[in-house]
Formats: sequence, C-alpha cells, structure tokens
Amino acid sequence: MNISVSQPANSRFMQACALLLFCCLPLLFAAYAIAAPPKYMKVEAMTQGDDLIYAVEETKVDASVLKPVVVTKEIDTFQATLKQIAEQLFANLDDDDPQTGLLADGLAFTVFADLKKLNRTSSFGRYLSEQLMGEFQQHGFPVIEVRKSNSIMVMDKRGEYGLSRDLEEIGKAARARALLTGTYTVAGDHIMVNAKILDNANSTMLSSATVMFEKNDLTDMLLSDSASAYPKKDAYVYMKELEFK
Repeated sequence: MNISVSQPANSRFMQACALLLFCCLPLLFAAYAIAAPPKYMKVEAMTQGDDLIYAVEETKVDASVLKPVVVTKEIDTFQATLKQIAEQLFANLDDDDPQTGLLADGLAFTVFADLKKLNRTSSFGRYLSEQLMGEFQQHGFPVIEVRKSNSIMVMDKRGEYGLSRDLEEIGKAARARALLTGTYTVAGDHIMVNAKILDNANSTMLSSATVMFEKNDLTDMLLSDSASAYPKKDAYVYMKELEFK
C-alpha cells in the first residue's frame, strides 16, 4: 500500500519565504554596510604634506571638516630651535658664570614682541619667554619672576594661583641686573626671532641670538591670538620698575 503525505499549502509558503530570506540576507547586510558607514573608521594616516595627521572615529564627525592635529615632529623641531636661542645667548656672554658673571645679580624676562609693532605679541612670543626662563634656570642662572603675586589667590573649584599681570597683586619693583627680551617677524615660510640680554643699568646689550623658526600649523596656532598691549588710546598701562645695583 502506498501512502502519500502532502504538506499543507501554507507550510510550503513558509518554507519558500524562509529560503528566500536566507538567500537575500547577505545582500541585505551588504546594502546596509554601504548605506550606513561603520561606527568606527580606522584611519592610520591621512597626511597633507609631511606634517598633518587626521584621526577619524565617530561617524557623526565629518572627516572633511576635521582640524589638523599638531604632530610630534613639529613640536620637536620647535623645541630644538628654541634651545638654539638659549645656546647662542650662553655662548655670546662675556662672562657666563651663573654665580659671578654678568647675570649673577638676576635676570628678568619679558614676552617677545612683534617687530612691526613692539606693543603687540601673541602666544608665540609668550611661549618663547616662558621656555627661555626654564632654560636659564636649569643652567644655574638666577631667574627673576616678575609676575609673582604677593599672595596666593585660592578659588574654590578653580585652583590656587601665584602669578598675575595685575600690578595691584604683584610687587611694584623687581631687583634684576639684566633683562632678556626679543622680537619676532613673519617672513614667508619662516619666523625670524631675535633675542637679546640688556643691562638694566645702562641698556648695554650683553648677549644676542638670532634663529629662524619654520612656519607650520604649530606656529600658526601660537601666532593666531596676536594682540596689542594698548587696546584703547586712553587705556592705562601699568609698568613694573626694575631695580638694579
């Protein structure tokens, strides 16, 4: 006896749908991958010239509008050039003994100014001064910090502050035999920097240095906030007196 078993029509329909879904599933995943970018895009190096690197992670960020990140190469080059300033200043001193030489009675620092306008500077000029203070102190020279406040300002949830540019918060005089100052000017793809150490008693130049910084994204960023010391013609600008023996 032959017994035949027939499947209901709805069962055959379900099997057909399952088979169709199984065949089309890879196509659906492929279409989704093309339409929707992955959550993370791993980009190891996208460069413009030799110095710019872009990092792309979230898909919500448009890679075309990402700002360049300053790379280690630019920072290392900048620091090496800055050290050349200190080395030239040390070498050009007639007496470079930190304890008995020309700077033994103290060295004060000012920001480096724009040569085209001597009352204008930027983060570039401030950073040069800040770093050179460290260079001279590390070589044993007595560095005078003219921005030291007479007291420590403590602010809740903000920190403790010991430096200021407000004359009411700092001493009106600083005892220093010499002053380190300088100028910079942008010329094409370079920034020319001149540094000098001046005798506070008679304005004699005790030492000098000249270097060229490469103009790149790091220096552009430091130069971008250039501003003058005199925002208004009738504004008061307070001076700090330098005392000397």
